[in-house]
Amino acid sequence: MTRDDIRRMAKEAGLAEVKLSAGLEEMRTDMWQHFAELAAAAEREACAKVCESEGVTYDECMAGQMFAREIRARNQPPRGE
Repeated sequence: MTRDDIRRMAKEAGLAEVKLSAGLEEMRTDMWQHFAELAAAAEREACAKVCESEGVTYDECMAGQMFAREIRARNQPPRGE
C-alpha cells in the first residue's frame, strides 16, 4: 500500500479534510499509514485463523496450515528492508 493509496482512502473516508502544514501533513500521513498497516495485519491474521480452522480431511487441514503460513508471511517486512 503506497502513501498515495493511504491518502486516497483517508480522503474517501472523510478523514483528510483539514489542511495542515507540510510537516504536520507528513506526520498525519505516517500515522494513517501505520494505522492501515495494523488494520491489514489484523485482517490477515483473521484470515489465517479461518484457514487453520477449516478442513475435515488431513489434506484439507494441511492445506489450511500452508495457507495460514503464507498469509502470516505477508506481515513480515520484505527482505533487505
